[in-house]
Amino acid sequence: MASNSAAIKVLVADMEEEMQQFAQQTTIHAFESNRLERDIANSIKKAFDSQYQQVWNCIVGRDFGSHVVYQTKRYIFLAYHNNVNVLIWKSN
Repeated sequence: MASNSAAIKVLVADMEEEMQQFAQQTTIHAFESNRLERDIANSIKKAFDSQYQQVWNCIVGRDFGSHVVYQTKRYIFLAYHNNVNVLIWKSN
């Protein structure tokens, strides 16, 4: 797993370290298990809903803008292999 962790770069985080680690591991697993961006996003969202209670949201893509309202300590923006971005946040 150490070699795969280099695939993820945290760009912005308002999240505890343990949850950030979960986000990185979940993202790697989702990319390894799915081909389509919508399926990757769905996989990550379901993992967060299961682990940290609902309602989580996830966007996966190469080029998107966003402005989201999120719960404190429940936001992370990642880059996967420097070319695909992943935004994960929890809303009320």
